[in-house]
Amino acid sequence: MILQSIYEHMETGAAKVPVGENCKIFFRHSIRGKIDSGVGREVELTDEGVELARSFGKHLKYDIGFIASSSCLRNIQTCENILAGKRIDKTIITAPDELEGPQTKNRELSDKVFNNLNYNNQEIIFLLKNEGLPGFNSIQDSAKIMLDYVFENGNQNNTVDLFCTHDFPDGDSVCLSV
Repeated sequence: MILQSIYEHMETGAAKVPVGENCKIFFRHSIRGKIDSGVGREVELTDEGVELARSFGKHLKYDIGFIASSSCLRNIQTCENILAGKRIDKTIITAPDELEGPQTKNRELSDKVFNNLNYNNQEIIFLLKNEGLPGFNSIQDSAKIMLDYVFENGNQNNTVDLFCTHDFPDGDSVCLSV
């Protein structure tokens, strides 16, 4: 698969996908505006973020078989702009449990933990990796929830399935072949 990206590792990974196979791409939302105190999920993409998502869609040389997003506004905007760049109309499936909160076992309890730890993501991730936290799934269970969802959807040959996550996995895009 040939994929044009600003990330060299994405291009390298995509090149390993056999021709004609289905490819799954996980990615985080495009460039967003500043998050002020008390505001988070409503923060929109910047003009640069919109352009980057549209450019990705425009240069994606494969049909999009399936597209899903967390329910966070900037994630949905990222998917909308990928589709606009590709010039296609397709339904974006929102999957908050699978693409936004697979790490959450009990929302009320996990919210208390976040609050008690002052939303310190590094400390939360450290504790999850080592001893676990009340209200949270293990990292392994979280990954299983997300990957089960990904491999239960799409799967048409010669297409790419897109999954826009919020904070999990936090970091770079991942390209998988089925």
